[in-house]
Amino acid sequence: MTQSYAYSFHMIGHVQGVGMRFTLKRWARKLRVSGTVQNNPDGSVSGLIQGAKDSLETFQKWLKERAPGRIDQISMSPIQVDDGMTKFQILHG
Repeated sequence: MTQSYAYSFHMIGHVQGVGMRFTLKRWARKLRVSGTVQNNPDGSVSGLIQGAKDSLETFQKWLKERAPGRIDQISMSPIQVDDGMTKFQILHG
């Protein structure tokens, strides 16, 4: 069994109204990672992502190279893996 890793992320820039959440969900399915993503009232986007190390590295690379809109700043922090999180979801308000 592959070891899982997990991160919280927070993005600032032109990241809402550009399809960011739907793009991240599509990437998550393709990479077979789980997590969440949501818009925040301040115009930022945040979430959690977990999965195999190589999949998470690809996810991070795609954020830098392929993300819709414009990411001015992104922070990612390691968090504890949640074994109960089995899919990627868009959270609403």
